[in-house]
Amino acid sequence: MLTKGDISAIRKAVKDETKNLPTKKDVEDIVFNQLSEFHTNMIKPDINILEGKMGKLEIGLQEVKVEMSFLKDEVKGLKADLSTTVSKKEFGQFKRRISKTLPAE
Repeated sequence: MLTKGDISAIRKAVKDETKNLPTKKDVEDIVFNQLSEFHTNMIKPDINILEGKMGKLEIGLQEVKVEMSFLKDEVKGLKADLSTTVSKKEFGQFKRRISKTLPAE
């Protein structure tokens, strides 16, 4: 038959043995970390490919910006050239004034 002392000793032995066992939280943390690492490694090649493509897009975008800058300068230059010529309406008015002042031959 077991005495109180025996039961106490068994409880103490079980308690000492279970001290080193992981808790539910420990197991959940381990599983979470392993799953996170697995999924990270799984998508890492795709992320690297996307990063490469993003780099190429940024370079292409910079080239487009440079080209747009050239186009804007060209348009500004054309506007400046065209602004020195008179409009068709102004030319017609000027032509009528001259024809009134010059005698017809």
